[in-house]
This record gives sequence, structure tokens and C-alpha cells, in this order.
Amino acid sequence: MLNSYALEVLYNTLPESALPWVSRSITANDAVCDAFKDTQFVDDVAREFQNNPLLWTPGNLALFSLDSALSAQDLQAVETPVLSKKLKSQAAILFEDLRNKDYSFLDQISLLEAGGLAGLHLRASENVFHNWTLLFEILVSLDTHFDLKKSIMSCLFSFLYNQDSFLKAMVSDLVPEALEIEMISLVVYAVYTNSLPDTSLNSLFTTLL
Repeated sequence: MLNSYALEVLYNTLPESALPWVSRSITANDAVCDAFKDTQFVDDVAREFQNNPLLWTPGNLALFSLDSALSAQDLQAVETPVLSKKLKSQAAILFEDLRNKDYSFLDQISLLEAGGLAGLHLRASENVFHNWTLLFEILVSLDTHFDLKKSIMSCLFSFLYNQDSFLKAMVSDLVPEALEIEMISLVVYAVYTNSLPDTSLNSLFTTLL
């Protein structure tokens, strides 16, 4: 649940017309709510993102928390984005820990940052292999670590160059049987928590039908 201080900052920062859908998506995102327990982080985000509601996505918040100059908009704008060596290395190391089922990194970084780094690695992997096999593999291996799965999916969705194509792949025959039921809820969560106006939200959900 989003704390009262963070809600107050949202109401004092964002345009009134955007408040319903931004606050809705942020309140629904467990990793963001957890990060927003840090009032200094909330203040820093408000100062950086100001009154642009489209910036308040989980991916952007994760990148900001990681002190990256890169934004989710940078990643959405090009098919093959260039990551800094530091960010690429951080993402690769965390992803290797995920594959080894070593979750001790959560003692050093937030759930939001972990989702952001994993999302970056998966976005880069899709550029190379042109499929989401690695995403399916890691979601299966995470098993009952639902908070991590949700954070990864919501951040990854923020970074996508082609969101429609991604959504179609997530409900295709390519999805492993072990993920078929859970994938629908993960995809809905990813879309719903990405600070999108109702028109965009409805358009993306139509893609899933």
C-alpha cells in the first residue's frame, strides 16, 4: 500500500487529470510502494520527474533509483539501445544470480532495482535472440518468488520498443505450459502498473483478446 506521504507528493506534483491513473498504477505496484517508503526517494523523484505523468513508470523509477542517466523513454525509442558498461555489468551479474537461485542481492538492492536490472538484461537478450525464451526460463525458475516476477515484468514492460508484439508473445503457444495460467496475471499486472492513461490501457488490453 502506498503511504500517505507519497500520495501527498503525487497530488502536489502531478496534473489533476493524470492523478487517477498514475496513483492507480503506483498503488498497485508492490515494488514501487516499498521503494516509496523512503521519503527522500519520493522527494527526489518528484523533483526529477516533475509533473510529467508518463515518466512515473516502474522502469523509470528503477533506473532513477539505480542512478542511471538512461530513461525508459530512451529504451522505448530505439530497437537496440546502448547501455553503459556499468549498468550492463550490474544487470548481467544480477541475472546470473537469478539463474543460480541466489537471491541474496535483495539484501543490498531494492525489489524495484532488481526488477529494473533483470528487465534491462531481458530487453538486451531479446535484441540478440529475437525471442522471449530467457524470460520464460527465469519466470519458471523463480517458482513462488511472485514479488520478483511481478517487479521484473512491470519494469521490462516499461523498457519495451514494441509493447504490442510483447503482449502477443505472452499469450501465444510459445509460453511454457508451466506458465500458461500465471502468465495472464503477470501480463495484466505489467500493463496495469505502468502509469498509462485509460485509452492506452484499454488499447493494450485489447491486444490480449
